[in-house]
Amino acid sequence: MCEYENCIEIENRPIYFLVGENGCWLPLRHFIEPKGYVQIKWKGKLKRLHRLMYEFINDIILPSNIHVRHKVCDNPTCFNPFHLAQGTAYDNSQDKKDHGRQPMGEQIYNSKLTDAAVIEIRSSAGKTIKELADKYGVGISCIRNALKGKTWKHVGNAKKKGKKRSARMPDKPPAKRNDGYIDKELLKITKPLN
Repeated sequence: MCEYENCIEIENRPIYFLVGENGCWLPLRHFIEPKGYVQIKWKGKLKRLHRLMYEFINDIILPSNIHVRHKVCDNPTCFNPFHLAQGTAYDNSQDKKDHGRQPMGEQIYNSKLTDAAVIEIRSSAGKTIKELADKYGVGISCIRNALKGKTWKHVGNAKKKGKKRSARMPDKPPAKRNDGYIDKELLKITKPLN
């Protein structure tokens, strides 16, 4: 059913794509969410294309608490199965931080403090938390968390305390899929258009 080289079929449904930077597969003719993920209508429901591709290539149905992450490229539009990996919400959040997409401090739209203010707060010896909260127009817990390093961790001079969080494992393994077919050999012969 695919008429071009850069096409893959999932249950006789062709998905055309361009090969972008880093070998990313960028789909054509599909709806892209504001966050950059591609949605496809599948069996009467909207589903993200990268998740659908991962499930079909690996012949599994993932539980809803498992995420399909863009481990290689960090490109939400990409659905190249070699760029995808499964993980927990915590793993996905860590990927976001590692790739610099997690907004912090002043980047958060409703932040009342600035990086400079946090540095000043942390270096202001002799003032009470209440005095600092009144000066900057924030709550006591906001000042306390900034001083302890619970918030504004990216700003230097934070007192870092607390336990390291370990990655959580899902409660149940993915279910095996026995409906649907994908020609795995097609993935090996698909080449970019020149």
